[in-house]
Amino acid sequence: MPRQYENGIKATYKHQGVKYFPFNSEPGTSYVLTSDPWAYLRAWIDQQINSSQGDKKKRLIKAKYFSEQAESFQIAAEKTRLPTKATLCYYSLLNLTKAFLSVKGLELEKKEESHGISLGHNPDELTVFGPLQNCTNIFLEFSKHLGKPIIGKHKINIKDIICDIPEIHELGYTLGKISQRKYLPVSIDFLTNEDKTKLFTELSFRKENDARLQIDKFYKNNRKKYFKLRETEDNGDSIYRSAKRKNYTHDNFPRIYKNICKEYKELDISILLTRDGYKYYVNLKPNAYHQLANLLMMTFYMGSLARYRPTKTQEILSGEMYPLITEIIDTCPRQFLYKIVSLITESVCAVPKAKI
Repeated sequence: MPRQYENGIKATYKHQGVKYFPFNSEPGTSYVLTSDPWAYLRAWIDQQINSSQGDKKKRLIKAKYFSEQAESFQIAAEKTRLPTKATLCYYSLLNLTKAFLSVKGLELEKKEESHGISLGHNPDELTVFGPLQNCTNIFLEFSKHLGKPIIGKHKINIKDIICDIPEIHELGYTLGKISQRKYLPVSIDFLTNEDKTKLFTELSFRKENDARLQIDKFYKNNRKKYFKLRETEDNGDSIYRSAKRKNYTHDNFPRIYKNICKEYKELDISILLTRDGYKYYVNLKPNAYHQLANLLMMTFYMGSLARYRPTKTQEILSGEMYPLITEIIDTCPRQFLYKIVSLITESVCAVPKAKI
């Protein structure tokens, strides 16, 4: 039997509830509700430009340029259809990625730049490149900043990418293109002890998921190191508490909170933006890439097919994969946009309920 744990109290900071977000935001931050994240991003970059100087200011000016390019590509994509739409979507996501990297300090235009991924002879695979000599590898730099660095050149099958795009996972499973569900919906709580001197987290999930998912894969690897089973409730729901409790004071609370959020990057947590805010899922069998990197690869793949592989493109657009591809191209770029804007601005950018 699991040992008894003291009750946790919901953590607050400056009288605001504390939630998990992977955006390096402050604890207790409120949602930035916007139906036009492009405008919010432009305004934020303009503020940063006005308060910066030197090389940082130059990088921010480039970031603004890239973000405006990204918006233009997305506007154009919305006015056309597949397969052309996929190419325009990819260039929108690519320019958003470059805006993100510019804000984070990467000097672009200094070297030749590479997508970092390519479509080879096998139309069902992509080649992913490691470090390139005298060349800026955009995909490698993006993956590194997302916390999942690329090590060496390798290949990945398109089906493995599709399986790791949570936005279309249930659709893929229903259509028989994904053999096993692997996204476990979870709740994440930040808690303190009664004396309010220790900060820790609890992750919980419902018993009903036992029949849908391979739950035995949850308590493995980094998650097994990070959590201890606190209890299995009478209804069978499971609650796992972080093994370590962090000492904190009011003054260092933001630093401790952000450190815990960084630790969660190793736990294969995926996020989806919904009308009720962000929802969290544990990927029980992840591939080697961050969920945003998987989406960037998938739009690169479809955009490349559109330009260079008409036979394969027509095969996909007239076959069983068509519903998945249309969903990726129609739905995922907006998810990508909100998450990248949140990462750039270090705020929690979300859609007003009336706009979803």
